[in-house]
Amino acid sequence: MYISMNWIKDFVDLDGIDVEKLIYQFTMSTAEVEGITKYGEDTSGVIVAQILSVENVENSKKLHKLIVDTGKEKLQVICGAPNVKVGAKVAFAQVGSKVGGQEISQAMLAGQISNGMCLSEKELGIGDDHSGIIILEDDVKLGENIKNIIPIDDVVFEVDNKSLTNRPDLWGHYGIAREIAALTGRKLKPLEIEDLTLYRDLEALQVGVEADDENPLCLRYSAMRVENVTQKISSWKVKVRLFYCGMRSINLLADMTNYIMLELGQPMHAFDEKKVSCVNVKTLKEDTDFITLDSQTRKLDKGTLMIWNEKEPVGIAGVMGGLASEITNDTTSLFLESANFDAVAIRKTASKLDLRTDAAARYEKTLDPELTELAIARFIKILKEEDKDICVTSSFTDVYIKKYDHITIHIDKDYIDRSIGKELSMEEIITTLTNLEYKISVDGKNIVIEVPTFRATKDVSQRADIIEEIARIHGYDNIEPKTNLWKIAPVQKDATRELEYSLKELLASKYGMSEVHSYVWYNTELNNELGIEVRDNLKIVNGIVRLDNILRHEMAPTMLYAIHKNLKYMPECKVFEVGRTFDYHFDGKEADEYKVLGIGLSSLNQSDKELVYEAKSMIDSIVKMNKNMSVTYQNMEQVTENFMHPINSFEIILNDEIFGYISVVHPKVKDRINPKASIVVAELKVDKLGEMLKNEIHYQEITKYQTVNFDLSLVIDKDMRYENIEKIVKESNLKYLLEYHLIDIYENEEKLKGKKNITVRFKLGSYDKTLTKEEIDGDRETLIQNFAVHSISITM
Repeated sequence: MYISMNWIKDFVDLDGIDVEKLIYQFTMSTAEVEGITKYGEDTSGVIVAQILSVENVENSKKLHKLIVDTGKEKLQVICGAPNVKVGAKVAFAQVGSKVGGQEISQAMLAGQISNGMCLSEKELGIGDDHSGIIILEDDVKLGENIKNIIPIDDVVFEVDNKSLTNRPDLWGHYGIAREIAALTGRKLKPLEIEDLTLYRDLEALQVGVEADDENPLCLRYSAMRVENVTQKISSWKVKVRLFYCGMRSINLLADMTNYIMLELGQPMHAFDEKKVSCVNVKTLKEDTDFITLDSQTRKLDKGTLMIWNEKEPVGIAGVMGGLASEITNDTTSLFLESANFDAVAIRKTASKLDLRTDAAARYEKTLDPELTELAIARFIKILKEEDKDICVTSSFTDVYIKKYDHITIHIDKDYIDRSIGKELSMEEIITTLTNLEYKISVDGKNIVIEVPTFRATKDVSQRADIIEEIARIHGYDNIEPKTNLWKIAPVQKDATRELEYSLKELLASKYGMSEVHSYVWYNTELNNELGIEVRDNLKIVNGIVRLDNILRHEMAPTMLYAIHKNLKYMPECKVFEVGRTFDYHFDGKEADEYKVLGIGLSSLNQSDKELVYEAKSMIDSIVKMNKNMSVTYQNMEQVTENFMHPINSFEIILNDEIFGYISVVHPKVKDRINPKASIVVAELKVDKLGEMLKNEIHYQEITKYQTVNFDLSLVIDKDMRYENIEKIVKESNLKYLLEYHLIDIYENEEKLKGKKNITVRFKLGSYDKTLTKEEIDGDRETLIQNFAVHSISITM
């Protein structure tokens, strides 16, 4: 949101105050300022001039030769604007002046000398209009500095909208001015408003509101009728302020509604009174097509809150008006709406329609219903300044459905001092709260605080909120940090969180993996592009992107998205993420949520087999380091997802339970990413692993006697698993076996024909003595015999 300091100065006297320091103070106390723009700083020397004559330039279809009078001299100027005319007074950049930081110099155009430049709104930096030059009022003085006529000079700062989410009172300049008045100790000027009681004897408008007594969608609807609108264009002050704050000027009445919204934070809407003479606020009874002001036909669901005239809807409540009832340049009378709607209902409607408007952004913050009357009174006041001939032809019509509860907070000074950590004077406390428009009564050290309505909708409700108000205005940087005395107790560690951190560190440091962060829903466009078919699952209602609404059941597609995006720029891409997956039961009630590690490995230089073993090494390391357990693997009997390889997919088994899988990516999917690449994905259930108790680690002294290593090369069936070898070794019950491990696998179908050769290294030793040859040979022969019993031969 953009805030104009010129606008703020309408309500607070800032003479003698450094504006940039003030904006910094605002950041530290109220809301984050993202940037500052100084308008007009790079423009100088632009004056008022009058066109005395207009001639077409020979051999040019659009250029005109003008003679302009600056009040001191008459100059020839070449201009291509279509709206030049004799007698018009214009914004003229004379030679030597600066516009947007560029110095204006004498130029040769179409063989003619041009001694300056007649400016458009866009060139002067006060608007987007570049269709013609600025035509000024007839009563302006020749040679007058344009900055005395158009308020070009301004300092505008941008406030981060997220930091205003819980401050609905700050979505307008007057609310910001209130904060600045409190920060500077200056007085906040009251708003100049129209006295609406002057019109109480006029006829009331027809306004009806359909409302649920407990949860009304429309909390308040206020309206007035204005006729005899003769002016069509807003003053320069209004147009420039709107532009600097991110809005474009449309016409006087549309500009006025936007101006009040930016000033007070209260959205308003003006209907053409010829098309809307009465209003009913009610929901749609069936799905309906509706054309909004942006000329888009939108499909509205049954139950959407709408503004109706006698027979049809004319606006989506709190979001956008309808095209059929819009204000045009021919409009002379208007039905003025100032309303308050339920914040949740407006947010749901705007999200469902993917229509984020300035009005909806404010309504969904829970505005104060008391603003509707103030906004109308302010609108009438400013409109009279812009167009003196207007006539108010109705009384203030008001349907007030729901008022927020009045909030009173009791607090004592000692509690304030303890909470802030600094003793403040009672005078400072009262002054701070009074400047923020709280009503205060004091009885000794006890303070009774009445919360103003614009802070009572959801912002201030308890003593802690009052502490924050006082502390931030006093200045957090003025509070000296002090060490408090607390009873220290150890924090119980979360096993799953510890596991998550451990595996992230392992994958990043040992394996050089890159962590990614993604959305928890599938990307429909990428699924289609990569040929990934996903099962139906829990869906997001009103997703940001309509098609991307299925919550993921597997992490692997997310890993493939990252690989698809990055593998084209590098020879390998290895990524991981600990994210959430969902399993919907399709009963309308239950859905299980899991924390899962997703791994994606891709390479142009490594084979599928190498990547599978790399993934296996990662899973083994994670489980061994964190649970001191060994993992086994088995082929999937049947793959469940189309991106999995039908043969090279393996389940991760721990304590006879499935904890995840490792799978080569199916060639049909892989080829769409890169046909030359090898790609493997893996998943591990982190929360399930975190629930398991860690096996106790047993330490054993290293023998001081000499040990012996020997290798056995075993010829086994191609499909035999290594865990079968481990079982045979365990059953052999060798007396002197210290350890053993696999060191090599040899496969050659042509030579071994359905077999493979594995080499296992055994280490024998004793803690009491050096083994004799007979003892070593005894254990070795026992092993060989047991392997023979299981039809495993030994090669020498």
